[in-house]
Amino acid sequence: MENNRDLEQKDIQSRKRNVKTLQKWLDNRYPTKEDKEKVKEINIKKINQERENQGTIEKLFGETLDLAAYPNLEIVWIRGEWLKTPLTNLNVNNCEQLIWLDLRNNQLTNINLTNCANLEKLQCVGNLLVGLDLTNNHQLKELWLSNNNFSEQDLTFVSHLTDLKGLSLGSYDQVRIQQDIYNRFHGSLEPLKSLTKLERLYIRSADVNDGLEYSPDSLRDFYCSAKERPGAKIKILEQELRKFGEPNNYNFANLLKAWKARKKEFTSSPAQQWLDKWYPEEGECQRGTADEGWDGSYGWYNEYKKREQITQLDINNQDLEGGLRLKGFTNLEKLNCSENQLTNLDLSDCPKLTGLKCDQNALNNLALFQTIDKLRVLLVQNNPNLSQDLKIFTSFRELTHLDISNCPFGGSLRPLENLNKLEIINISNTNLREGLEFLPDSCKKVYCNSNYPYQSTKIMEELDKSKCLVEEENNRHYEIDKWRVDRANNVSASIIPLERLFVIRSNLKQFLKRWDKEYEGAWYEEPFSKLKSKENKPTELSKLKNPNEINSYWYIGESGQWAARGVAVTGGVLAATTNPVLGGVLAASSPVVEVFASQMKERLYEAKQAKWDQFIDDADMFLDNYHELLGILKKIKVGELGAINQELKNLQEQVNHFLEDYDEDGNGEIDMEELTNKRDKLSQELKHLRAIVVAMEKVEDKVINYQQNGLVEIKEESAETGENSQSQPNKLINEETISKENLNFLSRTITQIKGFVQECETKQKCPPCLFWEKYQSKKAETKPVELEKTIVEEQLEKEGNPQEAKSEYQAQIIQAQPFPSSSKGNN
Repeated sequence: MENNRDLEQKDIQSRKRNVKTLQKWLDNRYPTKEDKEKVKEINIKKINQERENQGTIEKLFGETLDLAAYPNLEIVWIRGEWLKTPLTNLNVNNCEQLIWLDLRNNQLTNINLTNCANLEKLQCVGNLLVGLDLTNNHQLKELWLSNNNFSEQDLTFVSHLTDLKGLSLGSYDQVRIQQDIYNRFHGSLEPLKSLTKLERLYIRSADVNDGLEYSPDSLRDFYCSAKERPGAKIKILEQELRKFGEPNNYNFANLLKAWKARKKEFTSSPAQQWLDKWYPEEGECQRGTADEGWDGSYGWYNEYKKREQITQLDINNQDLEGGLRLKGFTNLEKLNCSENQLTNLDLSDCPKLTGLKCDQNALNNLALFQTIDKLRVLLVQNNPNLSQDLKIFTSFRELTHLDISNCPFGGSLRPLENLNKLEIINISNTNLREGLEFLPDSCKKVYCNSNYPYQSTKIMEELDKSKCLVEEENNRHYEIDKWRVDRANNVSASIIPLERLFVIRSNLKQFLKRWDKEYEGAWYEEPFSKLKSKENKPTELSKLKNPNEINSYWYIGESGQWAARGVAVTGGVLAATTNPVLGGVLAASSPVVEVFASQMKERLYEAKQAKWDQFIDDADMFLDNYHELLGILKKIKVGELGAINQELKNLQEQVNHFLEDYDEDGNGEIDMEELTNKRDKLSQELKHLRAIVVAMEKVEDKVINYQQNGLVEIKEESAETGENSQSQPNKLINEETISKENLNFLSRTITQIKGFVQECETKQKCPPCLFWEKYQSKKAETKPVELEKTIVEEQLEKEGNPQEAKSEYQAQIIQAQPFPSSSKGNN
């Protein structure tokens, strides 16, 4: 049997496993008063580890925790994420030895620390505290109260904590902020002026909006962003510090030091003392000036006016030195403070300022100008200490006139690209060396009369190449629009492959030369070619036949052979009856006629087939050249300025229009099937292809003219090597469908037939004519003849008016017949 000690131990283990809350666990773990008094640390992480070692992995409930019975506690470390439910109430009022209290991420609304006078570290981030009494906690060195729910109050509740090194009062949990749970600290930083040991200060998203001058000089981390809560008033301090640059991950400590240095400079400067004397902050202006200002406007006389009443202020040439802050000049619109020795100018109280003349000073930074975003005219020339880039001007979206001449501004003009109202800029004798292309289109005049060793001479040299200099009475400027046009031409001319364009255009022209010329058929094709009118003459392409259409021409030759056999029969009849001589002649000529008909059939069919094959070859070459042209144009970004770009744009439109017409499947290309399917459309719209050729000629002319007479050197294109650098050979060649020998043979045959006709015309009612009449009356019964007529008529009907074509065809047949078709009179 198990002894009593073992049973007691099992009972203890069982009770421990059944414990659910942290309070019960502690009471079981330290059951006696003596046990509790020995405890110096309660660490929930260590408690969880101990429970896991005992086989219990379930977390404890937080709820209410009373530690009054643990008077010697020094460290309490109970984070809510290591509890099953967070703490909602805590009593440490009797823990006088407590040094470190870490209660992060619980749901505590209040903590009584009155008797915890030795407390050095208090970590309560992520609770629901609405207030905290720290009157007796003078030893605090770390106080972290971010992401709570403090009611509206200033920072005086920590003003006595002079040993503080770290203080966190802001809110950065956006989920909680959206639930309206955040710290509502407001007012000034002045209560912190005695915290001379403070190194880290976090007041993100708070409503503290003043007192930067009271922040301790010991700060090395200062976070004051309104990023998580854009409406927070801390944004005022953030914007104030951003005048001096950009923070490092929202740490404004370095910018704060710069701000304080500037503040000190303004307070003690002779210029500020002069301004405060003549324009007292709480009184009236004691100084009279001329009423006319530097820009010719009136209303500059300000005697007896208060600061907020002054709209135009002239304090130029007063030997003012140091920094100057125009505090209280809230309605100031124009300021002339030129010809002094001002080193800094704070215009943050002048949001309505539109004109500023501060030339001939000793300004070393324009950071404090960033708030005057309504500025239209800024004359800051002859300030030799302004050695910075132009990013300072990016907020001046209303600026129309900018003069930074004789200032060592450096880098590029690119920061000005969004100043879309800028019209005039003077960059003479600066260190700006590039970026003309980034000046807004609104800018029309650039003054850049630079001398060596200023880097702005590079910009001046570039402008000089465009010959856009305009002489004025006392100065000279560059018309930058002329430079823009020249640059646009330069860019386009440098990337256009002129040699390839010439080759492509030549090939397209040869395609047009062959297939857009007037159709020329042989005499035996005249029945078809006569369908043309004076207004709409057929072209080689319009008369082109595909293989299915070509087969019909075989029957024309076949019918001629049947006619020759008819002549032979007629000759035999005549030779045996009334006219042996004529019959013999006809019989003798029939082989010639049949041979001619056979030759006509072969040549007509073969010529059409050869022409079709030639068209396929030519179309293949045409498509290769067209697609190469399409690819070239796709790679070129066409601009809006310059004659070359205008012609390029026209060429692109013509090429794309042709693509839209023939690219049936929309894949961005035209294949052979698509082109041949629309052959009839192409034959009627070859003018579109001719428009492409004309557009290409215009592009070539503009590029050549620019290269010969242009104002900017063109970057030479790297020459290709090997076979690819050679012009693509042109496969479009001229060839005759009928050789001279064939033409001679046909000429001889025609002469013989005409001889027979002339001999027959001398007679009337001769047997051959009678025979021909009978032949015509019976030809419907003769299959070859009927077939000839049917196919010919079908061919005619395809090409025009059936009746007109039929009549014209019959007239042609009558002219070509070797026998008369009527018994009346001469034929």
